[in-house]
Amino acid sequence: MLAGVPNRLAAALRSDDGLELERTDSAVDAMHRLRRSPAPGLLVVSETLPGAGDVLACVEADCRLSSLVVVVVVGDRTALAVALRRSGVAVVGSRGAGPRLRNLARTSQAPSRQARERLLCLSRERADSARCHVSRSQQLVDRSRKLCALSGGGARLAPRELQSLQGE
Repeated sequence: MLAGVPNRLAAALRSDDGLELERTDSAVDAMHRLRRSPAPGLLVVSETLPGAGDVLACVEADCRLSSLVVVVVVGDRTALAVALRRSGVAVVGSRGAGPRLRNLARTSQAPSRQARERLLCLSRERADSARCHVSRSQQLVDRSRKLCALSGGGARLAPRELQSLQGE
């Protein structure tokens, strides 16, 4: 996805066969498009896009997006770009950015797939864990019901009955 990227750079990236790139000129639209599924493999944000920091914060705040999207800032003249470069975000200058971004777009596809697979695997593990917890909770509820039924609404259980239930 290209957010606020100049026409010349967008045309250079689109000329490369096999690259599917969406383009937007507003930060709000970029944030809405990022929330759709599937997430883009590459997000190129112009440092001069009004709200560029908001778009980057949106990606960083969302665990799914931050693991799936490679973020690149185009331009190196604003305080935002300088700060992001120091924090480890890829920042490329406006001149000669086309070939570097084409390279990143091609290489971001494989890691993106790996990240998606890793995310799906984690989701399955969490679902399996949740099922185990639900099953255990159901067992405890059933056990509690048996205890209540045996107690007869407040009558005490004989020691042998209590020991047999504790052993279950």
